[in-house]
Amino acid sequence: MRTILIAWAVGGVFALSSCSNEEPPAEKPLRTVDVVKAEKQPIDRGSIITGEVKARVQTDLSFRVSGKITERLVDVGARVTTGQLLARIDPEEQKADIDVALANLQSAEAQQTQAQLAFDRQQSLFRTQVTSRSAVDKAQETLLTTQG
Repeated sequence: MRTILIAWAVGGVFALSSCSNEEPPAEKPLRTVDVVKAEKQPIDRGSIITGEVKARVQTDLSFRVSGKITERLVDVGARVTTGQLLARIDPEEQKADIDVALANLQSAEAQQTQAQLAFDRQQSLFRTQVTSRSAVDKAQETLLTTQG
C-alpha cells in the first residue's frame, strides 16, 4: 500500500508541474532565400593576381673599380655577352687614386734617397772614427727597409 501511495504522489507532482501558465516559446521567423536557376555561362579566363615576380636566373656582379656611372650602354634585362661594355664610369675617382699613388711613390723615393745619404754619411764618419759601428748598422738597416 505504501508503494501505491508513493506512486500516486509522484504522479500528482508530474501532473501539477505540467500545468503552468507560461506560453510556449514563439516560433522563429522564417528566413527568405533567393533562388536562382543555374545556367551555363562562359568562364572569364582573365584574373587579377597579386604577387612578386622574380628572375629565373640572377647573377651577382662585382666590379674591379668603384665610381659613378656616367653612361649605361645596355638596357635593364637585356642579354649581354662576355666582354661586352655595359657602362662607363666617371674617371675622376681613378685619376685621384693615381695622383695619391704617385705622391706616395715620390715620398718613398725621397725617403730612400734620404736613407742612402744618411748611410753614406755614417760610413764616412766611421772611417774617420767619429761615429760608432752601431750607428752605421742602424743607417744600413734603415736603407734596406726603404728599399723594400
